[in-house]
Amino acid sequence: MPNPQRLLLLALLVGCDDGPARQRADAIVDAVDASADAALDAAVPPDAAPDAAPDDAALDDAAPPDALPPDAAPPVPEVCNGQDEDADGLIDEGVANVCGGCGGLPAEGCQAWGIDLIEGVDGRLNPDRAVGLQGSAIGFSEREIEGASCAVIRQVGTLADAHLGQVTIESPRAMLNLGPVYDANRGGHRYLNNPETGPLLLHGPGDAVTARAGGGLLVAAFELSATAPAALADVQGLDRAADLARARADDSALELRWGTAPAAEQGDIRFFIGGSAPISTNVVYRSIRHYQLEATLVDDGELSLPAGFFGGGVAESAIWARLDRARAVRLPLGPHSVEMVVGRRTQIQEGGRLEPIADVPPFQIVDPSPNVRDIVPGEPLRVAWGELPPGDGPLVVALTTYDGERDESRQVSCLVPDPSVGAIELPAEFTEDWPMGEADLRQLSVRYDLAVQALPPPDRGQLTQSITVLLKLNP
Repeated sequence: MPNPQRLLLLALLVGCDDGPARQRADAIVDAVDASADAALDAAVPPDAAPDAAPDDAALDDAAPPDALPPDAAPPVPEVCNGQDEDADGLIDEGVANVCGGCGGLPAEGCQAWGIDLIEGVDGRLNPDRAVGLQGSAIGFSEREIEGASCAVIRQVGTLADAHLGQVTIESPRAMLNLGPVYDANRGGHRYLNNPETGPLLLHGPGDAVTARAGGGLLVAAFELSATAPAALADVQGLDRAADLARARADDSALELRWGTAPAAEQGDIRFFIGGSAPISTNVVYRSIRHYQLEATLVDDGELSLPAGFFGGGVAESAIWARLDRARAVRLPLGPHSVEMVVGRRTQIQEGGRLEPIADVPPFQIVDPSPNVRDIVPGEPLRVAWGELPPGDGPLVVALTTYDGERDESRQVSCLVPDPSVGAIELPAEFTEDWPMGEADLRQLSVRYDLAVQALPPPDRGQLTQSITVLLKLNP
């Protein structure tokens, strides 16, 4: 079954003038179908907090099964409280809702907010990018169908008073007074510092950082505190990792290193590489090659990856590679959640080629036909694919829609463990309320994982190499 929190994190707000739910629908398309945060980052607005997302939730699918010695006590069951009771590095796995909060979703839905206090390599951060809405949902459901496990997320536009209220962030070095400013065109909030300061040094190693908020329409008042870890310094090998991912170097072994810190100043080392490049493109039918590595590393100063780990790389891809030393705290607030991340980062970001390299995708969506692209609203939808290239799977079928009249987006994501079945049938309920407007979004995507490579323990995470084929459907 697709991870619900992972699906929500992919629904980041992006900046355009199409309305909030359309923005979320477009973001889901980019995220689920490209699976490349490097491509997403170019679309994330200044008010978003892309790295305040619950990375441990996003790693649920990558975490290996618990392996206990025969005489070990069973793990402590997880409780929905923002803590890691079973000490596996994951918070509230299996017990939190799609927003990282507790319990079911109320009629007004749930929100997941992030407070991103990751400083750059120069030790500064932009206060106006510190607070952002990671995602929201008014509905989430799961369903088993023949050959697949499906999850459905529904989202609507954000109300003007559905924010955190005034947010104050304090450390021994600075104090931020961040207030929400609603942008009706964007359908979301920007959190701006008053007075305006520009980038600044907020924290240093060992500094206690506290965030307080007065609360808004949905999320109650709260206070979060964390201690900043040691600064991330002496990073070596990140540029080579980016070259390996982009096929700029022979796919030999990688040694990634960073400066060690005393135990009391260590944190989570978060290592991410994401990128994508177009394969084929036309107005309604296109394909993308993409990859994503997200991992949490032991803070011991080094990571060694064997030759061939990057599978030869993806030439000329856009890329975002980053390494963080961070500490995160998460607070469930009823069905909602807030996470604060404090730390330091070094990163590489580069654009890639925009032109396709082929006339046709590496595999075809056979049904619905790319030449017709019609469906019957309220009827089952058969999705079939042609012969797949060599790969490990699984395959994910995603149906993403946006209805401008209702200002609502919906994503159906179905995991197909055995792609050799060749087709699945989406139930009639998945095509009900089909958006009929010319400007509405109706898109089908089929993502096939070519390879999934896990990091050697005790580090957690994996590299996924994929191809996605996307098809725009008719009203």
